[in-house]
Amino acid sequence: MTEIYYLLDNNALVSMTPAQRSLALSHPRCRIPSEVVYEARQSPDHSAIADLAYPPNLSILRALAEVMAALAPGSHDVVDLYKNQGNADPILIATALHATRESQTTLIEERWEIVTEDGAVEELAKAFNVPTLGLADFVTTLAGCAGATSGPSQPQLPTNAGT
Repeated sequence: MTEIYYLLDNNALVSMTPAQRSLALSHPRCRIPSEVVYEARQSPDHSAIADLAYPPNLSILRALAEVMAALAPGSHDVVDLYKNQGNADPILIATALHATRESQTTLIEERWEIVTEDGAVEELAKAFNVPTLGLADFVTTLAGCAGATSGPSQPQLPTNAGT
């Protein structure tokens, strides 16, 4: 059995209606990498976004090194530091890699999908076999499980920063 969890990209968050955001931010299987939380710091519901933060750890930073190594030298498709764009995107993918790898040591495997409207993120995620979900499909998924109460309130995050 595989349980599906969602990592939200800021571009998906800002594209949601207030009702969709409310549903996403209260969904028990949604998390937001800390760097995306930082990107969303001007949001009126920032405290609700921060409650879903998936904090970085050493394992995520190792995965980030893998993700950054996969970027073509000189490419600005995913990260453009000169324009301050995409800073959280590689961390989003690294977090999905980390979370999926962590769950492979447990009885019930988890699949972490990135909810994004960013084509460059989708392409890079594909290179790492990380599934992505567009906003429209995610909203449909949320609507279909709005009344569901099974499963943990939030995925268990690792407490050991060295893993």
